[in-house]
Amino acid sequence: MGHWDNTAYIEHANWINVAAELQRILAEPGRRPIPRPRERVSSGQDPMQYGSAISVPLWGAAVLPVGGWTIIKTAPFELLCEQQRMSADIRLAVLASALRADVFQLNEYDSTCCVLVEASADGRVRAAGVTHEMAIEGKEGTYNGMKLDDECRFTLTSPPESVQRALVTPNPLHGSPARTLLAGICGDESADLYDNRIQVEYLIPHRALEVPGCDLFFLCV
Repeated sequence: MGHWDNTAYIEHANWINVAAELQRILAEPGRRPIPRPRERVSSGQDPMQYGSAISVPLWGAAVLPVGGWTIIKTAPFELLCEQQRMSADIRLAVLASALRADVFQLNEYDSTCCVLVEASADGRVRAAGVTHEMAIEGKEGTYNGMKLDDECRFTLTSPPESVQRALVTPNPLHGSPARTLLAGICGDESADLYDNRIQVEYLIPHRALEVPGCDLFFLCV
């Protein structure tokens, strides 16, 4: 099985502010924060993993500080890349504008293709790459209503060179751009802690995440 990853990154050391703004943004009309639900066994096709945000009654998010960066993991996995309710803006852009900082999310599908979504501090958005469905069907498409540029590289935001290089020339030892990027920010030994296991092993089954300086929260309709 290839590598799957859905992670949002912001070069912002104050993760507490990031978590507060994210929770405010996700508390859309009709949706409210709740305590962590009772732990459960998730299904193989759980809506929190495979559903679109509008169709999923329960959302979860984890905000984690890592060496000057803040990493965000969500369930549904691409929650931040979808449009905010009653708005034309995707949630990633709303978060970037609120924090006045660039934010990006890299979605990697089975190590074979990926989509990069960039949101600048002034609210502009760019999406690039190929979705899993497009790769399977071999045709062009859009991503959450956004036109997809061909080149999956940074053009709207300007993260450090090492981050930009991860997409262009991924490290063979890591096997994929998303894995290379995670390892570059978190370190080789910690990369496993911040991949999609956060969603699959903690957010979706509602387990407590015992990582220092982590904020885990849920919102329901």
